[in-house]
Amino acid sequence: MLQCTELVCVQLMKSLCLPVLLYAFEVLPLAKSEIATLSHVLDRAVYRIFGCSSAEDTKFIRTVIDLLSVDLCIARRLHKFVQKYAVTYTWSSLFSYYYCVLAEVFLVISFCIVLYFLLYAASYCD
Repeated sequence: MLQCTELVCVQLMKSLCLPVLLYAFEVLPLAKSEIATLSHVLDRAVYRIFGCSSAEDTKFIRTVIDLLSVDLCIARRLHKFVQKYAVTYTWSSLFSYYYCVLAEVFLVISFCIVLYFLLYAASYCD
């Protein structure tokens, strides 16, 4: 039987740690290695909370406590993100927002390139 402290730890992990761990991943493209790393973090947390002895035990406990895989959590968060902003903003304002963000990113990259060349030129003059 599960102890109350284990269930409390699981609930704290789901409500506090998981949102922090997955913050803003719904808008970022993640590689499979990054998803595997995040999944390993959750497996280690389950291992530490319950003292599992094998990977099969960890997988079973994750299904019992309804701790989804990382890629499903990200897909669920992406779905909620798109639904929220589809209702809040019109598509034209959403595209204009992304256009402004891309313009800012381009400006920062341009600034970094100019700064790099200025520092390179300054080191060349010395």
